[in-house]
Amino acid sequence: MQSLSVILVLCSSALLIVTSTAHDNYGDGYRRSFLPTDPAFGHQTGQADGPWWVVDISDKAQSYMTYGPYLTGYPPNTPMAVDFTLSVDNNINDALNVATLSVVANDGALILTQQQVIRTDFQSVAPVTQVFTVFFVTPSNASEPLEFRVYYACCTEIVQQQTVLRQLLDPGPTGLLWNNTAHLNFVSKHQFPTTNSSPSTAGANVGFFFVPSPDGKILYLFHREYFFEPRPTYCKADYARILVRSSTDGGRTFSQNFTIVATPTPNSPFECAIVDGAAHFDANKGSWVYLGQCLARDHVWNMCLFTLTNSVTPFGLYVPSGANPVVRSGQLWSRICTPTRPAHCNPATMGSEGTPDIPYKDDEGYYYVTFHGWDPTHSQAARGVAKTLDFVNWVTHGAGLAGDAIFTSLDCNQWKGVQWAAGGCVGSGEGTITVSGDFMYQLIEAPDITLGCETTIGVQNWVLGLSRAPRGAFLATGQWQQYAVSPLVVPIVKSGCYIQYHRIFFFNATLYVTYWADSWLQIFVLSGEGPFASLPIVAGPPLDATSDLSGENSTVTKGWG
Repeated sequence: MQSLSVILVLCSSALLIVTSTAHDNYGDGYRRSFLPTDPAFGHQTGQADGPWWVVDISDKAQSYMTYGPYLTGYPPNTPMAVDFTLSVDNNINDALNVATLSVVANDGALILTQQQVIRTDFQSVAPVTQVFTVFFVTPSNASEPLEFRVYYACCTEIVQQQTVLRQLLDPGPTGLLWNNTAHLNFVSKHQFPTTNSSPSTAGANVGFFFVPSPDGKILYLFHREYFFEPRPTYCKADYARILVRSSTDGGRTFSQNFTIVATPTPNSPFECAIVDGAAHFDANKGSWVYLGQCLARDHVWNMCLFTLTNSVTPFGLYVPSGANPVVRSGQLWSRICTPTRPAHCNPATMGSEGTPDIPYKDDEGYYYVTFHGWDPTHSQAARGVAKTLDFVNWVTHGAGLAGDAIFTSLDCNQWKGVQWAAGGCVGSGEGTITVSGDFMYQLIEAPDITLGCETTIGVQNWVLGLSRAPRGAFLATGQWQQYAVSPLVVPIVKSGCYIQYHRIFFFNATLYVTYWADSWLQIFVLSGEGPFASLPIVAGPPLDATSDLSGENSTVTKGWG
């Protein structure tokens, strides 16, 4: 056995996932289980208790309980999880750091992940155990020995029962897309001009958000509408409301009839506009929520909440929250951005929370909400995440959250094939997340120059990329795994905002990818028939019913450099 040459204890804002249930197993991926008393593990403190390892307050603190097993031969460049099964004797006495979990290579020379465990992270006390999960990507050289370390900080009894290394897998449709073993087929194209108004209004009536019905038979489409009535003089630019329509054929057609979800009301936080947002149906409560950007005569974009109760369908005029705006510009970003890392996310100047997405609601009742931000002072854009029980009180740090932006220029500047303008990618705008297998996949837009639309042809890049993180793990910016062929979708002409309002979601177990391009909503579904002939996908003029994106029958999948 090698000796432990370096003791490293670092404060980390990295994500720690806490669970007391078994993880899903999606096939025969690489997996190894270890007992802490295995001969391949070393110890600086504590003692064996049968097959387990125990430390208590009489043992040496600031030392490693376990380190090892110097594993080699693992799959290289592969997303992995390490599950540490632990218990504690006291979970309420204080909020001290009691342990640090880390994965290192080359005898500690390379730290792959390192995360703290706070006493209050434990939901119960011994003999109840809890699984703490950390994530990393294996080194490209599988001969670099891996260690899984548990560092005992102080002041409690900790029992370690098991350490499990497992490969993260996704055999489902999104995994096929990620691995380029399936391609997208065209379904339909749509425009929604304002009733009794010019057809040209369709280009403004976008901001699309899809929600499947609880029974999986209907696909609901929420979108904004302009020009439905004369704009009040106190609204200087935007004047818009939110509508919902339905499709009973998987998005091939949508109802001409619509229902107004939310509309501007004088002397309210949304007196000028309610636009790009996210809808969610809570089956437990039998209610719908719509969280969207809202604008009053002060011309500051905030976020407002609207609710429809006691309804399985989304049709009805939603009730605005008495707490609106539930998010004011800068309210969340001032807490999310890390003061020690202002280069990509400055807490003093990042704001304009908008384009919210609600990826899921967890078992504790928390809605997870992602949103964009814009910092005009430094020309930086970002995507963040927070969770909430009521859309009024927000949590920005803690279990399941990044404690930082989840996407910035640190991510998109990794993308290949994009000749960014001077200064590189500025970060991200709208993002959409779907969960598949062991992963969360994020389809996200990234521009250069500005988050505003520079529509002069040939000036601004505005592309869609695909990234992923472990399911339930909103990793910090720079830590998401980026699609090998990045970006995934580019415009046929180089122009700001040519591609917008994209979505990736499941309907009846089918993966949908949608986006607005060339003034049309374009809808695609994933097919397992074979890989793309050419990537990235080039989004161009509206397709027709004979088109697909396999590269065989479409002129919009030509290469792009």
